[in-house]
Parts: sequence; structure tokens; C-alpha cells
Amino acid sequence: MFRDLLKTDLKLIIHRPVLISAILIPVLLVSVLKFVFPFISVLINSGTRLKPEDYFTIISIILIFSIPIFVGFILASGFSHRNLLSSPTQNNRKEIKAIFIVRIVETLILSFVLVLMAIIITDPIPFEGWLRSLYISALLSLQAIHIVFLITNRIYHKAGNTINFLISALVLIAVPAGLLLNNPFNCIAFFSPLYWISWAWLTKVQAESIISGVISVIIISGPVILIYRILFRKKSV
Repeated sequence: MFRDLLKTDLKLIIHRPVLISAILIPVLLVSVLKFVFPFISVLINSGTRLKPEDYFTIISIILIFSIPIFVGFILASGFSHRNLLSSPTQNNRKEIKAIFIVRIVETLILSFVLVLMAIIITDPIPFEGWLRSLYISALLSLQAIHIVFLITNRIYHKAGNTINFLISALVLIAVPAGLLLNNPFNCIAFFSPLYWISWAWLTKVQAESIISGVISVIIISGPVILIYRILFRKKSV
């Protein structure tokens, strides 16, 4: 069953190049930024407290962090079996779970590959090593899975995704806000798992990076566990 579902999804992506284009938008933007920024950096006022390379780092981080959001939204939209989700029974519960697991695996792998590719192309934080790049790519891939859970939950309840768009926007906006604001005002960004991932990426202290990554995972664990229990709780039919 899993192999058939993977083949079906691959055929769907191949025959719908719009999906590929949409998924690759953040990667293309951050790649363009890498080549364009040296030409526009001279226009940035050097009198500000940020150096031109700091602007490049922050913008690159925002674009890279948007990759799992794009991937999560696009792949979760393929999980649009509304009739199947709205009335789960003992007969189709295995089918729902199989489709869901395949979506999670696809989201995890695709997000990891695209994020790592974008990091290699842009190298927004030069002092980091390859192990830190893999670490951040893994953390961001988990965020994409979080998006899949949120969207699937909305499909289950026959609701729109406006709230998910707003949540994703706030979580992403919190990254530059938390990085640019001084203590204690940066506390407003603490709700965002992406902020903690950005700090895990930027800090040179290994222990602090690990702790920040763990916090980001803890933040999304609650909603993920709750939604999973809602989707796959046993009912008498």
C-alpha cells in the first residue's frame, strides 16, 4: 500500500509542474538573493547597527525557514480526502493512517533536502559547520510535519485554512522580530518554534544550540500529539 501511494504521489507531482514550481519558490528566491545581494549591499546605510551581511543573514533565514511551510501546505493539500476524513470508520481507518504516514514521510524528506540545498547554496551563517547544517535541516523538517498536522486537522473538521495561514505568518514574522529586538522585548517571539531554531542556528555555543532545538520540538509536540489523537482515536461504529 505504501509503495502504491508513493508512486501515485510521484506521478501527481510529475504531471503537475505547478506543484514543483510552488515548492521551489523559496529555494529560488534565496538563490537569487545570494547572487543579487552583493550588488545591492552598497546601497544599505552602513550607519545602522546592522552590517550589510547581517541583513543578508536575516533575509536568508526567513526565506529558508519558509521552505517547510511551503512544503507542508502543498503536500498536505494533497491529503484532501474530505469524505474519508469526515466520517472515519473501522474499515477506512487503516487507509487514512497509511495516507497520512506517506504524507509525513514525503514532507520530512522533501523539506530536509530543500532546506539543506538552500543552506549549501547561500551559506547564510559562514561559521557553522556541516553538522549544524544537518541539525537545522532536521529541525525545520519537523516544522513541516507540524504544518501537515494542522492542515489535516482543518480538513477533518471541514474548515478553511485561513487560521493556519495566519499562524504560519506569525510564527515566521517572529523570527526577525526576535532577532532584531533587544532583551526583554524579544520575549514576544518565544512562542515561535522557528525563532528557537534560528537561535539554535546562530549561537556559537553548542549546548545552547541543542537546548534551543529541543525547545522548538517541545512547542510543536503538544499540537501534533493532540491532533493525532483526534484524527485516529477509536470510535465505536
